[in-house]
Order: sequence, then structure tokens, then C-alpha cells
Amino acid sequence: MSILITGSDGFLSRNFFFYIKNKTNEKIFLYNKKKTLQELQKYIYTSKLIFHFAGENRSKKKNLFKKNNEDLTSYICEFIKKNNLNCRLIFSSSTQIKKNSLYGISKFKTEKIILKHLKNSKAKPIIFRLPNLYGKWAKPNYNSVFATFADNIFKKKKNLIKSNSKINFLFVDDAVKQIYQHSLRKKIKTYPKIKNINKISPSELDKTMKHMFNFRNYSSIKNFNINFLKKIYSAFLTYASKKYFTYNLESKRDKRGEFLEFIRLSNYGQISYFDINPGHTRGNHFHHLKTEKFLITRGKVKINFKNILTKRKFSINLSEMDKKVIETIPGYAHSIKNIGKETVQGIVWANEELNFKYPDTYNYEVNEEI
Repeated sequence: MSILITGSDGFLSRNFFFYIKNKTNEKIFLYNKKKTLQELQKYIYTSKLIFHFAGENRSKKKNLFKKNNEDLTSYICEFIKKNNLNCRLIFSSSTQIKKNSLYGISKFKTEKIILKHLKNSKAKPIIFRLPNLYGKWAKPNYNSVFATFADNIFKKKKNLIKSNSKINFLFVDDAVKQIYQHSLRKKIKTYPKIKNINKISPSELDKTMKHMFNFRNYSSIKNFNINFLKKIYSAFLTYASKKYFTYNLESKRDKRGEFLEFIRLSNYGQISYFDINPGHTRGNHFHHLKTEKFLITRGKVKINFKNILTKRKFSINLSEMDKKVIETIPGYAHSIKNIGKETVQGIVWANEELNFKYPDTYNYEVNEEI
């Protein structure tokens, strides 16, 4: 069973190809404007699944929509019917068919061409009316508001659209997965229902992306579900130039060593890096609610604990060789001392983000002589 993808140099097709190439051992043919109609015929004739994603998306010339959408689809359908081919034609249409635009009108006409030509043939049509797609490899300033916004933000250009009207968005990975799964089903629907659609306005999208640009995370954004934000963030980063592949952290340094907040995780706390110079101690405080998990990645430490109620004290020695996590317990004062000759390095996870107004951190000297 060979597979054909038309419009292979387009946004949807590229993502679709890299998805299915790891899902199938079948031959995959790629058709685009550089190929001849004779090559297209050959591909169609040997393919059981034809993913027809080619088409005109953005042009001021009406004749290009007719040529690249309606005429090309008529050619494919006529060839299928003429050769009595038993295949499935999966077409990427658009929810824009409901709008009176050249693109929407052309997509609607193309749907009708498919249904008419394949009505009494062995071929089965599957038509996906897709909303706005977003993800990697979409062209900025073309037909993707998401790609344009992301590209402008990384280039520090202003996004001009400030509409508060909600737009339906579908992550391209969710789109290709659904398209491929539907194409393999025994019982198919001509118009499958699209899942995993999220809504966001251009104004909200602009604000969200700017937050991600400035803080390089999305944990503190509360307006949307976390899964949607994860997809926005991953797609947003694909428009970054190489200078944005790295970014700086704010260092808090004193005689004890250095402390860096690596990433804040909102309800899931935060992860930080720390080091301790030889002979120095961190801590000497307790928490009511906060707990922390320390992992020593270099050096030797002595962790001292003292129950602030019972005054019970004990200590634990650790080094990077132990591969152990030490956890601080609410109500126990604790300190961590570097007892080696080299700088101690480690990472710490806390179950809440550091709030400088309400840090839940109270000074309490722990007796070093335990």
C-alpha cells in the first residue's frame, strides 16, 4: 500500500510526512509543483492512501485558487475514476468555507468536486475541515497568525492585530495524528469530527507569547489549560533564531556561594541550582509548609536537622557518590554545610515557588555540633 502526499512542501504536509514515516514501512510519494503531471499519475495509480494537502492558501489572484485547488483536484479525481482505483482520498479542507473569501469559496468548491467525481467510484473521500493550524514550519506573514506573531516577537516587532474575538486553533501534531488514524479505519466518515481544538483571541495570543518570551516559561499563566499552553510554548520556540536558544538566569551570590532559580513551575513548585563554598553553610531556617528535595551533584555535605518543638537533633552526611535525595520536613530547622575541600554543587526542588512577600522561611540557628 503506497501513500501519496500532495503539496509536500507545505506546512501540513511536512509535519504529516515526518509523523507517518515512523509509523509505516510503505512507500511514500511526495508531489509538489516541481513534479510533472505524469509523475502525479504514477503516484496516484499505485497509492491506496492519497493525502491531498496541495492548494492555494493566500493569493489576490482568483485564477490561482481555481488552478491550484479546483483544477488540480478535478484532475486527481478524474484519474482515479477513469482507472477505477480502489483508494481513499483524504482532503484538507478548512472551516473557512463558511466565509466569503477567495480561499473559503475555493475550498468549498473543491469539496463539491471531490464528492461529485467519487460518488459512484470505488474511491472513498475523507474531508477534514480544519481550523487554524499552528506548530513548527508554518510560514510567518503568510497564512498563519500564530507563526506571524511568534516571528514578530522574536524579532522584536509589534503585532498589529489586537482583536478580542476567539479563534479556533489546532496543534499541527494533533491534526496529523487524527488525519492518519481516520484514514486507516475500516469504517470511515466523510466529514470526521475534529478533536483537541482550543480557543484564544489574537490579543490573548500576543500577550501569552510575550510572557513566554520574557520569562521563558508558562507556569504562571492561568487563563488556559496547561496542555494548551505547553503546545503554544513548544510551537512558539520553533520561530526562535539561534541567539534565543540560550538565555541568562539571575544569579544570587554571597560568601556562601551561588543560587540560581532554574525554572518556576507554579503549582508544582520550582527547581533551582546552588553551590556552597568550602567551610560555608546554607540554611539555618525552617518552613511551616514548604518542603525541599536536595540532590548533591558534587562534593560532600553535612545536613543538620533540629525539631523546633522537641529540640531533637540529628545529622546526615552525603556526597555525590551516594545518589540520595535529602528532603526537608516542615517543623525541622535545617542547615547544609560543605565539609569537603571543593565547592559543593547541587539542585533543589521546592514544592512551591519562592514568594518574596511570603517566603515561608524562618531563621533558626541549628547547632553545628551534633
